[in-house]
Amino acid sequence: WEETGNEFILTFQPTEAWMRVSEKSARQAVEQAMAGTLNVFKLLVGNRKLSGRLRKDMALKLIHHSDHKIETIAEMLGYSEASAFRRAFKNWN
Repeated sequence: WEETGNEFILTFQPTEAWMRVSEKSARQAVEQAMAGTLNVFKLLVGNRKLSGRLRKDMALKLIHHSDHKIETIAEMLGYSEASAFRRAFKNWN
């Protein structure tokens, strides 16, 4: 992750090894990296302290760039239930 202004951007530097990886494998690797980053965040700052904006940015990235179900994304972002995540998501938009 790279912070630019008020956004966090997932950066990717392709290497020769990555050029030989299928799109599906690359997508799975990125999803696993994103999930790992979220887990580290939870450990460092705790679920309650994740800012609403950061949760929103992460949620939008996961929704648009992963195959995770809403329930999984909600759990990854520290929501106790998918319904709480859905309510928060509606309030963001």
